Formats: sequence, structure tokens, C-alpha cells
Amino acid sequence: MGRLTMLKKRKRGRATPPTKYFEWRRSAAKPGLDLGGYWSYPIFVREKADRMHWLHLICSVARRPLKKLTAIYRPKVLLTTPVGCAMVASYIDLRHGRDVYAGGGWEKPVGLFPHKDVASLTVKQFRVEEERLLGLALEASREFLKSGSLSAEYRELWLRLTHPGILPYVKPVAPRFFHALKLIAKGKAP
Repeated sequence: MGRLTMLKKRKRGRATPPTKYFEWRRSAAKPGLDLGGYWSYPIFVREKADRMHWLHLICSVARRPLKKLTAIYRPKVLLTTPVGCAMVASYIDLRHGRDVYAGGGWEKPVGLFPHKDVASLTVKQFRVEEERLLGLALEASREFLKSGSLSAEYRELWLRLTHPGILPYVKPVAPRFFHALKLIAKGKAP
């Protein structure tokens, strides 16, 4: 789908389908962009009073096939896209550019995937839950832009699917979104 078609659809209020998210996440071969690894689900960042972007934290990973686990490391990239769109608004390589997180910590994993909240799900069940979350994301974005809050359904699903090891990395780059998550997740948030 060309950029013009995406923009026309966006103006008519139809979002890019959640499958675009998966295409981006799988596409580690974009020239000059390190997109491989663990992707956070959309983190809502207000740019202006009437405009918002989706921020994605992209973390390095190391597969541990014998244990059927994947080690997740701290974010290596901050990728910002317009809401519901696969176009890149900004790309920050934290390893080679401005690192917004103090203290390094590149060597030690922040956790192992699958984490306890999703460990009992099959891959198919997990993908269904991801699709459900991403299906809710556009309306949740609109609500967040208006009120700064998230629906209970969206917050619970976002927190369930998101690895808890990356939560501390959300707060410095999206404090309003982090605050909206903490309303329901007092026991989970760092």
C-alpha cells in the first residue's frame, strides 16, 4: 500500500490494519534501521493537544532454544509512528545516538520471554490476544488524546502481553502513558 493510499485511508478514519504492525516487527531488513527484536505494543505519546504518535520500544533479544525462552534486553531503539500508520516519524538508535536511559545495562537481560502472564498461552492464543490489543489501539489512542486515560480492557491487555521488564523504560519516554497504566497496575509497575 502506497503512502498516499495510507494517508487517504487515515483521513477517512480507517486505521491501518494490525497486520501492518506485524509486518514492521518482522522486517529487520529495512536499510539502516535495526528493527529486529522484541517490540513493545503502541505507547501513546501526545505531540500536541490535538495530535499523538505511537512509540515502540525495540529491545535486543537472544534466543535460548533449549529452554524455549528468549532473553530480552533493554531497549535499543525508540521508533515513533503516526497513529495506526507504518510510516516512521522518528527513529532513535540508543546504542549509537542519544541514549535517553542512564546507566547502560546492555549486557544483562531485563527478563525472559514468555513471561508468567503469557507462559500458559499457545503461540496461536498469544497472537489472537495481540490482534485483540492492536484492534483496540486506535480507539484507545483517541480516548487517551481526549482524556489522558486508558480503558480498563486496554490497560489490562497491554500489561498482560507486555513483558514487565520493559515497564521501567516506558516511564522516562512516556510519563503520561505510564501514569495511565499505573492507575490499574499499582502492583505491577516499578
